[in-house]
Amino acid sequence: MHRDIKDIVGVLMRVLGGGEVSRDEVMELSFEADGELLAALNEAYIKLLEFAHDRESGGDNDEVFLRTRAVLQDCLDKILDVCDREPARATLANELWAIKASYETTIYTLGTGVEMTLLWASHKDYAAGKKFLTDMGAACGQSGDIRPGTPEFFSLKDRQQLDALYAFRKQLQDRKKR
Repeated sequence: MHRDIKDIVGVLMRVLGGGEVSRDEVMELSFEADGELLAALNEAYIKLLEFAHDRESGGDNDEVFLRTRAVLQDCLDKILDVCDREPARATLANELWAIKASYETTIYTLGTGVEMTLLWASHKDYAAGKKFLTDMGAACGQSGDIRPGTPEFFSLKDRQQLDALYAFRKQLQDRKKR
């Protein structure tokens, strides 16, 4: 049962990171749950299906897709919130937070004081990003959050490293468009 819920969270994270999902892939998702969790999963499923339909219908309005991704983020937050609040779902909550963290990297830029979270479209992009940051000399560690599955934390020295990271992410996105 948890595998199905983890699959939905994985698809949500992929889309939130800029990845795509097809209608067929969404329609293959299934899940069993009850109460608030069932309602949150149903909402996420419907929003994923709408997102996939809009993308496959040839829509290319980035503003619309940014708003849709914001709605999908709300769906993910609801799923995690329900699991966090119910003691019987503590193990599932930890597993879901770990899936979420596997698509995220927290970045802090010393020169500017800016902290942000990057979402990656896939585990492959995450691994490439981690390698890029490490090769660039960014300091790696864990953030202060003690939750299992907390994203890795990288400190950048200055704005130049931050700009290089932005350029790297743009390269990843441009490759996917080809």
